[in-house]
Amino acid sequence: MVRTEVQSSALLSVGYDPMVETLEVAFKTTGTVFRYWPVPQTDFDAMTAPGASAGAVFHRLVRSNPLVQSVRVEELTREEQAQEAANRG
Repeated sequence: MVRTEVQSSALLSVGYDPMVETLEVAFKTTGTVFRYWPVPQTDFDAMTAPGASAGAVFHRLVRSNPLVQSVRVEELTREEQAQEAANRG
């Protein structure tokens, strides 16, 4: 899944697959990547809206929702974390 950078002190990048309502999140502090489902497109849109704090929206709409399931997918290496940080400029 392709992830894009977001404005957040906690989240590095997010991606979304609307066909299966799955959100993918990479966390800044650990580089860990999780997938969350079912997450509606509107939640993803709120996370990626201009000026939005993706982390705050994530915690309010996704993490606090008891119906949403999650699974750890991967852990980014330090080099991958540095590359994503470099891409932010």
